[in-house]
Amino acid sequence: MVMLKKNSCFHDNLIVLTIIMFKKFILTFLFLCILTSCNFKNLIPKNNELVYIDCPKSLILLAGSKKIEKDVILSINKNYRIDCFYNTDQPDKTIFEINYIIDATNSDTDTSLLSFDFWVFLTNKKENIKIDELVFQKIIDFESIDNDSEVSQFSFKDQVIIDSEKYKEGIKIFISLN
Repeated sequence: MVMLKKNSCFHDNLIVLTIIMFKKFILTFLFLCILTSCNFKNLIPKNNELVYIDCPKSLILLAGSKKIEKDVILSINKNYRIDCFYNTDQPDKTIFEINYIIDATNSDTDTSLLSFDFWVFLTNKKENIKIDELVFQKIIDFESIDNDSEVSQFSFKDQVIIDSEKYKEGIKIFISLN
């Protein structure tokens, strides 16, 4: 009889383990069915690539290359850079990313903040049709710098987005201060 009890206990444990494994199998199967039935196309982002393209000709407008504001001379540094690209998920939009430096010649004023406008003009190649004109309002914080040099440099970055068809027709970019 003692042997029967041990066998019975072993048999009961085996049944319990079988039921637990069966439940896990069913839960795993149900989970996989639910997972595969869902549409995860929008949840998993596509690999958006940037495709760099040739940039159009760009110039600093002479009349807008310098500006005097509150005894501070602002000028666009000639070492600006324009990156041109589009996203593979939006090939109908061309992006121009303009990285530029503003040189500020300070003449010992008490000015802590100075605002100015950075203008971007887009024209066709012949320069007789204005395609777009954008104004970016900028602020220079003189308190954030700790050098006492005569010329301080401030970096900025702006983006211009246009239709790719306009880019393909050919454009020129002009930048200016105002």
